[in-house]
Amino acid sequence: MSVLPTVRDDLAAAARRQQRRAGHRRRAARLAAAVTAAVLLLAGLALATGVVHWDPGGRVTTSPPPPEQRAALAVLRRPQTAADRSAAARAAVRVGRTHGPSSTSVPPVPTPCASSARSTA
Repeated sequence: MSVLPTVRDDLAAAARRQQRRAGHRRRAARLAAAVTAAVLLLAGLALATGVVHWDPGGRVTTSPPPPEQRAALAVLRRPQTAADRSAAARAAVRVGRTHGPSSTSVPPVPTPCASSARSTA
């Protein structure tokens, strides 16, 4: 009695199992590609037809904020002082205008200054 027929049968069975697994992987990969393509197609159609509206926001405006907003945010503003009108403050505003967003409609942010700290102490 020889072991070769048993080894041959085992190798043939292993080869058949491996082919079935490869077939399952190919089918799964094809199914995943088809589902991905269908989702992208439906999303593109929804955006193109206007069913879904995508608005990334972040629009730049040159108009000042509405008066209601300015009134609500005015609570955060303090009256201007001489330090706010100093040469250093004007230089900081010039740098902001050339290297950052425009601040023409934004009220100044309250900052502690040396003169107000001395007067309250």
